[in-house]
Amino acid sequence: TWLRLQLPDFYAISLVESELAEFSVYPNPTKGEGSIEFTEGGAYAISVTDMVGNTILSMEETVNANEKIRFDLSSYASGVYLININGEGGSKTVKVTVQ
Repeated sequence: TWLRLQLPDFYAISLVESELAEFSVYPNPTKGEGSIEFTEGGAYAISVTDMVGNTILSMEETVNANEKIRFDLSSYASGVYLININGEGGSKTVKVTVQ
């Protein structure tokens, strides 16, 4: 993941993430089941980690443009998880909340 630190003035600090791997995760928050929709087709490595850093789900998928795959986290405790997707265009991580 490429991050750029922008410092417009002393008090305003923000991080801007490059949009390398385009995908969306929904619904968020979820009761455990959801979908990941990919804007671009290709081969992707997908991992889900808890906030402690334990990998709880790992898979590899090849998808077409605008295709979606389903995931199920309903057997895991409620909380925040990180979904990391690596592809040819780079990687991106999003937070998903399981209620």
